[in-house]
Amino acid sequence: MRTISNGTRVLLGNVIRTIADQERDTEVMRELLAQLKNFEPYTAFTRLDRLKLGHLVPKSFDLFLRLLLY
Repeated sequence: MRTISNGTRVLLGNVIRTIADQERDTEVMRELLAQLKNFEPYTAFTRLDRLKLGHLVPKSFDLFLRLLLY
């Protein structure tokens, strides 16, 4: 059986902790959005999916934010 170094163990722990923190933050935002009576997830998705891919990629967010700024 191979073992990982302490440095790798620390880095892996940091990655897992970061993922867990992001998941928690995402859930908090989801709960806040769910409380908004006029929030429509599909409408929000279609506004973000400027490339019409049917899924979101970083470029989708970039295009959306650029449109908001101009």
